[in-house]
Amino acid sequence: MFHRRYGLEDTGTIVLTVIQLFIVLFYVYPLKFLSVWLTDIFVLRRGPTVTITHEDMPSLMMMYGIGWMGIYGIFFLLYRKANSMNSALELSEIESAITRGNIRSHLISILIGLASVFLAFISKFTHPVITLLSGVIYSLMGPFQYWNGARIEKEIKRIETKQADKAEENETGSSETPQGSE
Repeated sequence: MFHRRYGLEDTGTIVLTVIQLFIVLFYVYPLKFLSVWLTDIFVLRRGPTVTITHEDMPSLMMMYGIGWMGIYGIFFLLYRKANSMNSALELSEIESAITRGNIRSHLISILIGLASVFLAFISKFTHPVITLLSGVIYSLMGPFQYWNGARIEKEIKRIETKQADKAEENETGSSETPQGSE
């Protein structure tokens, strides 16, 4: 979506995109073990075919969180770059609001990933149940992204109302005939 909306093809954008592709490649491999393990236990209701010990879970969740932050961190940087080039890209006021909303969205994702990594890290030194919380914390994405989406919609409606008022003002101002010209 980013490349279609902004059409940036400069060296910095290409480098960030290539880095993101490598992160995805390295991110998918450990995710495979976690997804197979969870599918075996919760969907197929059988013993896991992949052995992941309780000692492995914090490291796995930290790898997952770091990959998550890497992917959304790249998106954050890309959208920030597009926002900084607002005038060069000739973004409308609504497009600028959407871009700022996307920046917030990716920052939310990064912060949730950071919280997950923190919980997984401290679970090595505290109670193993905290490792579970490092996964459950991703469920906060829904409420926080909903809040962000509502904020973007509110900003867009404010801009549309302002534009409609301005258009109405211009329309009524040009249709009035000056007094005393009859």
